[in-house]
Amino acid sequence: MNISVFGLGYVGCVTAACLAEMGHKVIGVDVDAHKLSLIQSGRSPFYEPGLEALVRKNVTAFSLRVSGDADAAIRESELVFICVGTPSKADGSTNPRYLKKVAAQIGRALKGHSESLVLALRSTLLPDLLEREFMVPVRQASGKVAGKGFDVAVNPEFLREGSAVKDFFDPPFVAVGSERREAGECVARAYKSFSAPVVQTDLRTACLLKYASNSFHGLKVAFANEIGILAKAYGVDSHVLLKLFVQDTKLNISPAYLKPGFAFGGSCLSKDLKALRAASRRMKVTLPLIEAVRQSNQLHLDRCAKMLAPFSRKKIGLVGLSFKADTDDIRESPAVALVQKLVRRKFKVKVYDRSFSPQSIYGSNRAFLERFLPNFSRLWVSELDTLLQQVDVIVLTQSLSEEQKERVRQNARGRVVVDFARVFEPGELEAVEYRGICW
Repeated sequence: MNISVFGLGYVGCVTAACLAEMGHKVIGVDVDAHKLSLIQSGRSPFYEPGLEALVRKNVTAFSLRVSGDADAAIRESELVFICVGTPSKADGSTNPRYLKKVAAQIGRALKGHSESLVLALRSTLLPDLLEREFMVPVRQASGKVAGKGFDVAVNPEFLREGSAVKDFFDPPFVAVGSERREAGECVARAYKSFSAPVVQTDLRTACLLKYASNSFHGLKVAFANEIGILAKAYGVDSHVLLKLFVQDTKLNISPAYLKPGFAFGGSCLSKDLKALRAASRRMKVTLPLIEAVRQSNQLHLDRCAKMLAPFSRKKIGLVGLSFKADTDDIRESPAVALVQKLVRRKFKVKVYDRSFSPQSIYGSNRAFLERFLPNFSRLWVSELDTLLQQVDVIVLTQSLSEEQKERVRQNARGRVVVDFARVFEPGELEAVEYRGICW
């Protein structure tokens, strides 16, 4: 393909050189004359292992050129990658000034371009800024409409400085966001020689993917450091500890729990988080991240309760009382806390759980129920069908069996379904007002 890359910093220069190495004809565009001169002479403008060799090889082979002429680059391109910097302002928000300049520059060049061109952003940008700071300036400068005179795609990069070339050629996947599938397929063609899958999604998801990834990376570093500080206070080798920790690829290092939905609960998680909080104070170490986990969970539960506020005059049926499906353990269950909030606010609530029976529980489970829901017998319904037929709003707090999902489908027509556990996909229930807390 004939490709131009706007912005030849870390991301842009690596992207341009690697695309050229893959056999594309690439023009790198930048306003920095010194940077253009270095690349044109076969040198990298910064140190990155393996990059200068790629630049020199592909400049010599005429598969990589550089230019300060945006109009000429656009005329020769069928795909444009935008890799300009999106630095932070003093308040932490994104400064779009470089992006807006490039957007206007590309827009002016598009005026004389008869073909519709795909503009693929690798610059890190939040969804609202994509429209306001990039798409609007392109439209204004070009006089063209997205989807006709040009298409916008988002192709987030996950290049680590120090291993950027390796990361480019060996990604876990390539993400491409677009509004029109044809635009996404155009970007995907640039990566057709990759063995990694190319995953197509929408623009907003592709924008947030980079932020989610980097936040999680920062979270992991902070978590490891906090556990390390606590381990040191106890005389434990944190490297031995965390080497054992990461060997659990079923729960610890895995997709487990990474599914937005209801709050967490249960005696183990809550108890151990409280114990670590107390231990950190006793050992005189500060663990703000670990302390914030329970606070974040409580705020999420409050959001769920707030979401039900418009239904104060409706009959609400809660499906799932224990802290997760297939157990009758209600200790520290977020569903119990939610019911308690609703009862205090005089909501009309009925409750069903397939694994739970108030007649069969005893010990700490019964003590917990009597403490937090002393009048629970008035709320309990022993059959799912009975509950579904009695209520106006169905609230799902945990996963359901296929049989139970079918019963909800049969009884949900004309009712509101608030699905905190993401039991169903949006659109899966017909003639139903379907809501969720994280989607």
